[in-house]
Amino acid sequence: MLAREIMTSPVITVEPDMPIRDAMRVLDRHDITAVPVVDEDERLVGIVSEADLLRGGITPDPRALAYDTTYQETRADLKAISASG
Repeated sequence: MLAREIMTSPVITVEPDMPIRDAMRVLDRHDITAVPVVDEDERLVGIVSEADLLRGGITPDPRALAYDTTYQETRADLKAISASG
């Protein structure tokens, strides 16, 4: 399989400071599951996937985290995350 067989053209990208909600809309609008993250000079700085974005939006069962001391800190950090992580 070649990259051109599964990649969109022109390339759809997001910026590092794009909010998660907006990045999810880009994926949905273009029916894709991952997107390159590029800086202001259009240099690749990463790739963000649907799974990456959803990971921060789903609240885990608190019973599974009863002994996880980092859970509250992690949830607080996720509220401020953008496409750059």
